[in-house]
Amino acid sequence: MITAAQALVFVIGAAVFAPLATVASEPESDASAPPEAAAETEPPAAFTPSPPGRITGRVRQAGRAPRQKTVTNDVDVAACGRTLRPQGIRRDRKGGLAEVVLELRTLDDTPPDAPWPADQPLTTVEIDGCRLEPGVVVIPQGTSLDLRCDDGVLHELLTLPARNEVARLYWPRYKRRVQLPGRHFETPERMRVTCERHGWTSGTWVVREHRLVTVSDDAGRFVLEDVPPGPYLLRAWHSELEELVEEVVISSGEATELELTYR
Repeated sequence: MITAAQALVFVIGAAVFAPLATVASEPESDASAPPEAAAETEPPAAFTPSPPGRITGRVRQAGRAPRQKTVTNDVDVAACGRTLRPQGIRRDRKGGLAEVVLELRTLDDTPPDAPWPADQPLTTVEIDGCRLEPGVVVIPQGTSLDLRCDDGVLHELLTLPARNEVARLYWPRYKRRVQLPGRHFETPERMRVTCERHGWTSGTWVVREHRLVTVSDDAGRFVLEDVPPGPYLLRAWHSELEELVEEVVISSGEATELELTYR
């Protein structure tokens, strides 16, 4: 017969040795077993830039067209003509204004982050009938300028920059094509160019470090492609008119239609 004291000893002993038995019964871990593979996680999604927008528009001049200036010529008349119209205000019957430089800038009036592509072709200017065509062009910063001439007379081109190296080109009549090197276009600016032999032969060359700039055509139309979405300042400049500035917002993948008017 088990006494109360013996029963108490049995209960205490069971409580003490039961955890030891549980520990002893656990199987030993196999050190040679490969570690459990970590749960696979999906890589972060690649960043996809927003599709660019574009600007199409027209620049016009309100009111009656100003009287066109003319000059009388007595040099190389056979090639250049007797009566000439120097560079000035050119517009069509609906007021569309040619040779306006249109440029996008940030709201801080700094160049946008839109570099020229590496394969951008050289800007080309022709001398035809002793006139520079086009009269206003954009030249990517640091690139050469392709010049062509078919009127068969001697020209002496001179650039009038404020920030770049002056270019003086003695262009004999037999040479149909030359290039002005990029060292003359290292710094962004607008520069006048003229011919010392033919004073009415003149134009404007615009050097820019970014591609969001263009020149209006003979009807005043212009297009700016692949514009990153966001707010901008649109600057319109003409050699004989005041500058227009307008704030525009470009939406992703959409075309923005604009009309700018000189009054």
